[in-house]
Amino acid sequence: MANNAGASGALVKVTALTEDARRSLSSLERDQFPFALAKTLTDIAGKAVEGVKSKTRQQFNLHSEFIPRGISRSYARKSDVKNKGVGTTVVFTKPIISGWMPVHEGGGVRTANSGGGGGGTDKGKYLAIPAADLLQRAYKTGTGKTRKRWKPGTLMANYRKARNVSMSGGLTRSTRGGRKGAPFVIRAKNSGTPMIVRRKGVQRYPLELLYIFSRRSKFKPVWGFEKKVNQLVDTEFNALLRVNLDKAVRSAR
Repeated sequence: MANNAGASGALVKVTALTEDARRSLSSLERDQFPFALAKTLTDIAGKAVEGVKSKTRQQFNLHSEFIPRGISRSYARKSDVKNKGVGTTVVFTKPIISGWMPVHEGGGVRTANSGGGGGGTDKGKYLAIPAADLLQRAYKTGTGKTRKRWKPGTLMANYRKARNVSMSGGLTRSTRGGRKGAPFVIRAKNSGTPMIVRRKGVQRYPLELLYIFSRRSKFKPVWGFEKKVNQLVDTEFNALLRVNLDKAVRSAR
């Protein structure tokens, strides 16, 4: 059995070779083995999909089922087992999330204008990365897109012209201001990092932190996609194969 991570999205291939497994089988079991193995591979992949979905919900602050729905599997084929002596299934991410979720599996760095990766919004010279207070809100639609009212450009639409802030070409200069609930831009005291904030009340502080601008963003490998698939294969595959083989033999008698 071999498990490999793919480059075009997150994927794990589960392959079962048949030669060694068939040696200890009876004649009837050998006849039913291709079906039982293909079914077992498909079943274990289905379990892995549900396991990865559950892991995803635990690991990330999701507001919809958009990301879990982007995790799927292929079906192993009985004909491959019979003709090639090998059965294969794949647990993978669909294209709708493959452009940006896999960075949470292997880790990596995203830079402005690089596209893809991790939830930030590319706005020219800077990435607009959702900050703590925004993440507590249901700021995304059911398809995983940022709702229009919470996009950086929308938040700053009535402010940037008067304050010389360009959202398409990067930040030209930071500024202080803003009434209660109106977004404005400040820079962090120590790092100078630009941020979109809003006042929570009529007083100057506290501020609600919505976006942090950065030229690059680093992502840690926190998803655990491949680990979850491997765990299920290691703990359940053999027992499930025996169950499916016994069922196939009984139905053939």
